[in-house]
Amino acid sequence: LNSLQSQLATISGVTATRIGSTIEVEMSSAFTITAKGGNDGDSLIVYQDSADNISRLPSKAKHGRIVQIANSTLNQDDYYLKFVANNGTSGEGYWEETIKPDVSTGLTASTMPHQLIRNANGTFTFQQVSWEPRLVGDDISNEHPSFVGNTIQQLFFYNNRLGALTEENVSMSQVGDYFNFYHNSALTQVASDPVDISCSSIRPATLHGVVPVAQGLLLFSRSQQFLMQGAQGILTPTTSTIKTISNYEMDPLNDPVDLGTTVSFVSKTPSYMRVFEMQTRGQDESPVVVDISRIVPEWIPSTVDQVVSSPQNSLLS
Repeated sequence: LNSLQSQLATISGVTATRIGSTIEVEMSSAFTITAKGGNDGDSLIVYQDSADNISRLPSKAKHGRIVQIANSTLNQDDYYLKFVANNGTSGEGYWEETIKPDVSTGLTASTMPHQLIRNANGTFTFQQVSWEPRLVGDDISNEHPSFVGNTIQQLFFYNNRLGALTEENVSMSQVGDYFNFYHNSALTQVASDPVDISCSSIRPATLHGVVPVAQGLLLFSRSQQFLMQGAQGILTPTTSTIKTISNYEMDPLNDPVDLGTTVSFVSKTPSYMRVFEMQTRGQDESPVVVDISRIVPEWIPSTVDQVVSSPQNSLLS
């Protein structure tokens, strides 16, 4: 290896550094390299920015060296490793999963929702949120949440996750890590990973309202209602589903309200407003929906811009 290193160093613009049984070759301009050795031609292993599997990577390397593990011709199973030297320079160390060098590391705090914090002295602080960055993968193996590039319609908490409604998508953070919408690994998926799912429908389904119920999350669009649920009531990336449960028109400017065991929402016509009460049933049962304003048709004006409820008093205002 010392002889090979010396020969490489004679090439103009090439820097060859031996680290254990590895020679790191660097050049000021782009280049390609091939190598073979031994009687059968495979005694030397050479790679540049990618390798076909992790077994080809050495146990000693330069600190910060990033390599793509291609695995196959499919982009979905690619991931990236970075070498961390024990001494912070080169030599013994370990390979850890990392992010693709040329992709965005995550969300822009200035264009994301902000937080209002109550201080100990009773004052309030309005500030940006420190959203967790994307640490591993790329735009395929660990893509941005679906609200990136779109307008968030509604925020909510459910199952110890922070959620956001955008267009026809529901995005939910990692469990207990409200400001993290990215996976911790591009190699495996666990139940606590973020959930991002779409309520596909033949009708336009821009989600704007959400209410937690016993069966899951009750989602509202202008002309449809959906139920988001998971196995045994737990939402995970692999078990979460969304299905249509009813097709009532709803005013998108008035949020649905919780009445304790039922949910109320309103529908407007040009001259008056109708009020509906919905009660969800079993996992595979259609809800019961009643027009509770039927006894006073056309009495509620269409100019109503806020609906509030008091479940304890069975009051809707």
